[in-house]
Order: sequence, then structure tokens, then C-alpha cells
Amino acid sequence: MDGWRGAAIALVILGHFFLPNTGVASTGVEVFFVLSGRLMAEILFIESYPLKRFFLKRSLAGSLAAALASLYIVERPARAFINSRAGQLKFFQTPAASAERAQLNLRSGKPRRVRPST
Repeated sequence: MDGWRGAAIALVILGHFFLPNTGVASTGVEVFFVLSGRLMAEILFIESYPLKRFFLKRSLAGSLAAALASLYIVERPARAFINSRAGQLKFFQTPAASAERAQLNLRSGKPRRVRPST
């Protein structure tokens, strides 16, 4: 079963990146959903897994995945923003970098003495 689900994922990746507009990706998604539904039905009905425990386990797995995805979605742009603005914000500058920047006037290229700000 896992091998077939892996093949379905491969179809989705193949369809999105290498064969766009051919319907391969949507076929992969449909195959994956059918196989996942069969797997859930087997767990619930054939193995007689308690329904309450099944949904609790699924919700915990889903909430962990959602939390990690949210962290990634928020962290990446925030890190890019901080890195792009690091040279402009005094909070992120070391004292040595601030002093060096204060002595050079970057607009004219001439060295200039500036009183350090407190």
C-alpha cells in the first residue's frame, strides 16, 4: 500500500514540475486519496480501531503538521526581512560596525567624523 501511495506522490511531482497541463498531477492526487481512504477504512473497520482514538490520533498529527507549516511560513519571510534590513537597523549592528559606518560617508565616499549616537 505504501508503495502505491509513493507512486501517486511521484505522479503529483512529475505532473507539477515536468509534465504541466497533462492531468498527471490530478490523477496522482486522486489515486493518493483513494488509497488513503482505503487505508483509513481498513484501520477503522477491519482492525476495529476505536473511532474516538482514531480521530484523536489524526487530529494530533494534523495539528503538529499545521504548526510546523505555520512556523515555516512565518519564519522564512521574517528572517529574510530581518536580514535585508540588518544593515539599516541599529538594533542589529555591532558597535564596531556602527563606528565604521559612522566614519564613512557612503554617499560621497569621503571619510567623515561623526559623533557616535547614544
